[in-house]
Amino acid sequence: MKLKIISLILLLSLLPCGVQAGSFVIDTAGISAEAGETVQVPVKVFGADDLSGYQLLINTGKSPSAKISVNEESASGMTYSDDTGILIWAGAMRGETINGDKTLFLLDVTPNTKSPVTLSVSVTQTFEETAPAVQVKNYAGYEAVLKIGENIGGGKEISSDETEIENNEDIQRPVDKETQNHPSTQPKTENGFSIPYWVLIILASTALAAIIIITKKR
Repeated sequence: MKLKIISLILLLSLLPCGVQAGSFVIDTAGISAEAGETVQVPVKVFGADDLSGYQLLINTGKSPSAKISVNEESASGMTYSDDTGILIWAGAMRGETINGDKTLFLLDVTPNTKSPVTLSVSVTQTFEETAPAVQVKNYAGYEAVLKIGENIGGGKEISSDETEIENNEDIQRPVDKETQNHPSTQPKTENGFSIPYWVLIILASTALAAIIIITKKR
């Protein structure tokens, strides 16, 4: 599944860009937060027009003020990692699109103190339509603050131009939720390239057979 999503992103990144409007929003309105208690904060899209895929950068993880993570049940069909904050939905692969306004998934937020918690979702890639999908650039992200007590909502938009990602390789190689907590057991070379165990077994067997043949000839 990861390889299909990566291939889709690489392929669609070569397509011409369109001009559409839309925004992803973190909606804290009506949420009552307390220190030490987990609340669920919805991430929504507004003004979607045949939205068929998106890649977002969310400030998930642990900090002195809070623990923020993607709610697993709400993110069914998405690929994400709480470690990197990258979340991908590739609806185009299944012929799915989103129109209008919709709640996409939830964030589990656990404040550690009584200090306000900053929540942000930045847009790194968006695609519209499915045959073919077209990359679009002007979907905006959002930054909101979750306060202790009752929240009335509100926040500010983040344009895609404001989004900075230090390692672009992380975007092209998203980590699947199912495997993010299970480090690869495959050995790696000095360059970090994974060697499947079955390859090593074949090489070892071949070497052993060669040694046996040479020994018999002697």
